[in-house]
Amino acid sequence: ADDVVDVEQLSTLEMKGMGDGMDPPGLMRMAEDPTVESVLVITDGYIEIPSAEDIPYDVVWCVLCENGDTSHFCPDYGRVIGVPIDGLVSTEF
Repeated sequence: ADDVVDVEQLSTLEMKGMGDGMDPPGLMRMAEDPTVESVLVITDGYIEIPSAEDIPYDVVWCVLCENGDTSHFCPDYGRVIGVPIDGLVSTEF
């Protein structure tokens, strides 16, 4: 789901999935909002993304991946940051 959360909520945000996601609806919805200046996308990198000309804001792609290797994800815009998933701790509430 496309969730809009405050920065303070990120530490408790539950993420599900891993693979074959589709982010264009959420990214396009934010493109329609002139107050959006930048977006942090948390993904495994196996997603479809809109073309750069459709995105009027800065994007940081936070790619959850094995050993921090983001070589499978090469968007033509934004900044890609690899976050190694090995060793991540998940907490159930």
